[in-house]
Amino acid sequence: MGMANIMGRTRLLQIFRIGYHSKPNGQGMSLQCITGQRFVCSGGCPGLLKRANREQPNVVGFSAVSKPCIRNASSGRLPNQDGFIILHQHSDSGKQVFEKVNDDVDYRSVVVKWTDGQVQDYPYVWLRDNCRCEKCFHPSAFSKLLNFSKIDVSVQPSQVRLSDDRRNVELEWDDGHSSSFNATWLRQYRFDESPPDLTFDLELDLWDSTVGDRLKEFTIEDILSSDECLYNWIMELKTLGLTLIKAGAIDGEVPRMGERISFLHNTQFGYTTHLKAKPDDASSLAFTNTDFPMHSDLVFNYRPPGILLLHCIEQAKGGGGENWLVDGYKVTEDLRVDDPETFKCLTETEVEFFDTIKGTYGVNQLRARHPTIKLDAKGRPERINVCDHGRDALLRIPTNQVRPFYDALSAFQKKLASPQNLFPIKLGHGDMLVVDNRRVLHGRSGFTMTENNCRHFEGSYLEWEQVDSRLRVLHKDLGYD
Repeated sequence: MGMANIMGRTRLLQIFRIGYHSKPNGQGMSLQCITGQRFVCSGGCPGLLKRANREQPNVVGFSAVSKPCIRNASSGRLPNQDGFIILHQHSDSGKQVFEKVNDDVDYRSVVVKWTDGQVQDYPYVWLRDNCRCEKCFHPSAFSKLLNFSKIDVSVQPSQVRLSDDRRNVELEWDDGHSSSFNATWLRQYRFDESPPDLTFDLELDLWDSTVGDRLKEFTIEDILSSDECLYNWIMELKTLGLTLIKAGAIDGEVPRMGERISFLHNTQFGYTTHLKAKPDDASSLAFTNTDFPMHSDLVFNYRPPGILLLHCIEQAKGGGGENWLVDGYKVTEDLRVDDPETFKCLTETEVEFFDTIKGTYGVNQLRARHPTIKLDAKGRPERINVCDHGRDALLRIPTNQVRPFYDALSAFQKKLASPQNLFPIKLGHGDMLVVDNRRVLHGRSGFTMTENNCRHFEGSYLEWEQVDSRLRVLHKDLGYD
């Protein structure tokens, strides 16, 4: 899987998913912007950028900025396999220079203009709060020393000037404190005009039952041995919400993946769980051979785990045993458009989930409350909480709201189970399925047990904090920062 290597000192402009497909006259290229902001560029790979501009005019445009440098790490060419292209603008770190600075007393802001014409205003209180002098910021701990409760939010500078080399704006505050802000540093902090963030600002690739056509396969050995492959795998997991890894049909592959990222998430079942059907003594539906309805894992926890790893060590040789997958975010967005009242009900009605089980650390009586659809501060789906086997009978709502809630839940679950949205996949020996547990619901068809065959899976979890941290470190170590 190819990955663009960014040469020189740059700042992130945009990330594109690149894909190739067959055409009658040769190979075609497709691009999808996944950082959700307008990309600007001049020169460099004009065919690629012009094609992107034609196909995504609302995302891709051109204006006069520094020429990006895009090349394959080994060949100096664009990758010829599906992967990602990171488009950067050279920032000439350490060479950013101010043209002028103004003290805007009326708006209580310092206004700077860089030599490339970009202008930004910085409120006084923000500058004082983010002073990087040795009294306010610890350089090795990379932490603020400032106690904000001791800062007057009405603070203002008594003097504002540029340094002799015009690379810093220097302020004398009315309380006698002094601050200096570098031109390159300030360029990265432009409020709503700040550069996109690698982990928070990715455009998700929503999918339906046809996702198998673009589901990429990774090998565990490539992920374990190549930082570039690990980076690609994390990016794919973040944008698509599911990945397929070819691993060995042996115990221990899941812990190897956990160690490659950071560490596995411990639960009431321990760090990993071996799932073998034992219908006569099953502690949960996961240990039966019956249909296991679509669900999100561990929603009876206050904070369900972020990522599920499911490794097939031995698949059922009889019929059944398929995994069902559905993009909960995609179905949620469809519901928002098709049935706003149902959408509103499921975002506002809290459901109680429970689990009573004897786990690795003794008997657990777990209980949590979540809306079926949890939204983030911007109104986007953040977590889908569906788990019929863990949904309690207790509804803490007026009785006249009970039937409308059931109507809403039924409408949502019918969409989830629709053949248009459901992607079935039967894992082979050694296959490892990794899904975003906040987004992708999963289930399993019943299967036939035989005397000489036992379906054996090993499961575990990762948390997005650790995965995103790993991605940021890789981004820097691979020279993409």
